[in-house]
Amino acid sequence: MDGRDVNLNQVSFLDRTRLTCQSSPVKNLQRRRQLLDAATAVFAAKGYGSASVADIIQRSGVARGTFYLYFDSKADAFSAVLNDYLEGFRALVTRELKRSYRPPAVLRAVRESVLDFLAYHAGRPQLAAVVFREGMSIEPEFAAPFLKMIRAMSRHWSDVIRRLQELAFVRRSIDPPFLATCFVGMFRQMIVDHVIPDPRADLDRLADQWIDFTVYGAVNREA
Repeated sequence: MDGRDVNLNQVSFLDRTRLTCQSSPVKNLQRRRQLLDAATAVFAAKGYGSASVADIIQRSGVARGTFYLYFDSKADAFSAVLNDYLEGFRALVTRELKRSYRPPAVLRAVRESVLDFLAYHAGRPQLAAVVFREGMSIEPEFAAPFLKMIRAMSRHWSDVIRRLQELAFVRRSIDPPFLATCFVGMFRQMIVDHVIPDPRADLDRLADQWIDFTVYGAVNREA
């Protein structure tokens, strides 16, 4: 039985498993990545509602039967795209939670954090578009782990802000959780407004603008 010539909707799970296992593990991973990249591009360009399995197959250049070796449906492919994002974002969060913010290198650490976040999404603009435009609204199971990681980062930033308040680096009148929430919102909007439309955006300039606003605010105190 050849997976390229069979309708996998009409065969049993055991047959499907046997067909998949006929290829080497490396080849299977490469083909799955090929389909996953195609699905990401299609969902980013057309949106989940307008996209179809046929679009993904055409984009990937594989046979229809090959698609069903790896995904059960359009919804299954969409979930896989979101999980692909989560895997990379989890590594980003892990790095952030280990980052040290200690004077006199506080601003340098902040800048590194901002650049790390921006660079991750600039390297995956189509994936970022799927996640931020439709991810949580279409796939509830994606929202829970994503928001859990966001909350972990918010708690981390809140703790950092408290420590910096103790060192008189940040004003004590600012509520740490509130400021951390502002950071999350700013990061998200920077991705949506600047990185997704232009993956070649000047990330250094965006990071510097972020720090300038965060540290000095928008009010001209000399006016």
